[in-house]
Order: sequence, then structure tokens, then C-alpha cells
Amino acid sequence: MTRCFTALVLSALVSAALGCEKEVELPDAIAGRGHIEIIERGADDGETGWWPSIVFGPDDTPHLAYCDAHRGDLRYAYRTKNGWQLEVVEKEGAVGKYLALALDSQGRPGIAFYDQSKKYLRYAWRSETGWKTERIAWGREIGMASELHFDRSDRAHLFYYVPSGRLVYNQREAEGDWQAETFAEVLGGFSARISVVPRSEGYWVSFVDWGFKDTALMLAEPRPDGGHRFETVTDRYGPGWRSVLAFEKEQPILVYSQSLKERIKIAKRVNDEWKSEVLLRRAANFAGTQTANGDLVIAYEDIFWSNAGNGTVKYLRRGTDGWKKVIVDDE
Repeated sequence: MTRCFTALVLSALVSAALGCEKEVELPDAIAGRGHIEIIERGADDGETGWWPSIVFGPDDTPHLAYCDAHRGDLRYAYRTKNGWQLEVVEKEGAVGKYLALALDSQGRPGIAFYDQSKKYLRYAWRSETGWKTERIAWGREIGMASELHFDRSDRAHLFYYVPSGRLVYNQREAEGDWQAETFAEVLGGFSARISVVPRSEGYWVSFVDWGFKDTALMLAEPRPDGGHRFETVTDRYGPGWRSVLAFEKEQPILVYSQSLKERIKIAKRVNDEWKSEVLLRRAANFAGTQTANGDLVIAYEDIFWSNAGNGTVKYLRRGTDGWKKVIVDDE
């Protein structure tokens, strides 16, 4: 009797500590079958690979843009049968912050980046004669959380925060001609990451609004008249500094960080109301995408054992047969 009572008390305490929130059932992690490649070691202090942005071409070839912080260069790398090919895109001044990489319909790269020396948000693209760059807009720390996309006409579309408290939408009409408009009156930050999904009806965008008391995770849904409908998904426990937007049976689902709880949650609409479940506890930085066949992939830092110096990099993949958890790097 005493044991049963004790078990009930412990169960109640655990439920209270967890907040009685519903949690996604995940399988045990399995070891990954891939291998880790070193793209570049950088200078002696190894200060390279900052602000990385990665995309995959039609043939699944990875393309990567990143900043070599030691040299202050913007670099671009892509993998071939002979290994990784590296190119210096821009090296004048300190460049390469707030990177956003995208490929057009021909597989040609375009990169939006912040020039810290000249305080310009700039755009680089590869021409037949090499890399060319142009200015998009001027401002201190302009371009936070940049997301770059190409439409079917290979016109560039860019979303980013500016410190004055706006999320900006900017589109490239022609070489050197960028047309900007305020997408939302919200405050972002240098560590925020938004998610932009182009669909036939327009761009869907998930983003964070950094308020004075707490943050709010927002979703912008395109309207038939060309505008957007904005809604608050959640505003509890610091949500949305990282978010990934995906679709399930034409309905939006969101994977997002909850900073004050050190966890990642997943949310979807149920009867016009957002319902969330805990996806991962003791998880830090993450990134994600939805594959062409609809699988949801989330790569994240598991910090459950981080106090002992044993944080690990893992990823989750949800396909038609459910979730799979894979260990990428256990060091």
C-alpha cells in the first residue's frame, strides 16, 4: 500500500514538473550510417563556417555559403565527384554576416549577405565572368534572419529583419533594382531564424516578434487579394527564435524553439486553434526542412548531457512510417 501511494505521488510530481503537456513518442536514437566531411579548416584559429546557409540542387548536390570570420571573407562551396570545390565570393572588408543562399531554376547560386564594414545588405550572384555583387539597402545590422528564394521567373525574393522593428520583404525587379516593403511591424534579433515557404497562393512565413515581456511566434498566411493574414501561434515561454514551417495535407505545421524551457515543440491547427506537443526536451539550436516527398527533417543539438560536456548532434525524420532519430555526431 505504501509503495503504491509513493508511486502515485512520484507520478503526480513528474506530471506537475512536465506541465502535463502532451509529448510526441519518439524511438530510441540509432547511429547514423553517413560520414563527417571537413570542408575547410580555416586559419590557425579555425574561425570559419560562421552564419552557414545550405541548400541542395536538383541532383541532391549540397551547396554551402559561409563566412570565414578570421579573414572576413564570404565563401561558397559545393560538392562534386572530386570533393568539395571552394570559391571566394567577396573578400573586401568584413563580409558574410546574415547569409541566405538559394539556387535558381538553372542551379545558379544567389547569396544575400551583410557587409559589416560598409553597413550594406548586399546580393551576390555568379555570372559567366565570375561573381558579381550589388547593394540592396543600407543600415546597421540590416538583414537579420535573411531568407532568400527564387520564383519561377528566377526573380529573387528576400525576407529579413531591420533593427528599427520591421520584417522587410524585398524583391529584385532587375539588376540593381530592389523594391522593399514592410512585411510586418515586429522586432527580431541577430540570432533569430524565420521560415519562408513559397506555395501557389503566395509566400507563407513563420517569424518571431520580440516583445518587451515575451516573444510571440507568428504565422503569415497569404490572402487571395495579395496581402497576408497574421496570427499568433503561441506567446508562452519564449517561443519562435527558431521555427520551421511545413505542410501536412495542405495544412500548416510548425516546429519551433521554446527558449525558456530549452525544448522544441511541434504545433498544428485543430478546429482553427493551434495545438502543441513537446517534440524534444533539453534541445538547443536546430534547423529543419521538408523534403520533396513530404518528409519532415529536424537537425538539432541535444544538450541533455551538456553539463558533462557530452552534448550531441542528432536529427529527426518523419516519413510515412513515423519518426526516426539518428545520431550524427556524439562528440
